[in-house]
Amino acid sequence: MPNHIHGILFFNRPDKKDWTPNKFGVQSQNLGAVIRAFKSSLKRYANQNNIEFEWQSLYHDRIIRNEKALNAIRRYIINNPLKWINDSFNENDR
Repeated sequence: MPNHIHGILFFNRPDKKDWTPNKFGVQSQNLGAVIRAFKSSLKRYANQNNIEFEWQSLYHDRIIRNEKALNAIRRYIINNPLKWINDSFNENDR
């Protein structure tokens, strides 16, 4: 899809044995920090190269808990570009 991206992030924390909730304070090792860094670096690249580019303000995340869910999400990502022809933002292929 030319108007958005999909991705699967794998976080491997072998040192973590038990789940603990986020604490208030600096959040530098979590999904939000990864997304902020990714969006910031791409926006900086676009600005430096005079590429018109805007991020949407939010993102959707999902925890993939098993192989069945992972495979379903992979299929969705692979097949998603086929939907562009019917996308409301697609002005070229109507």
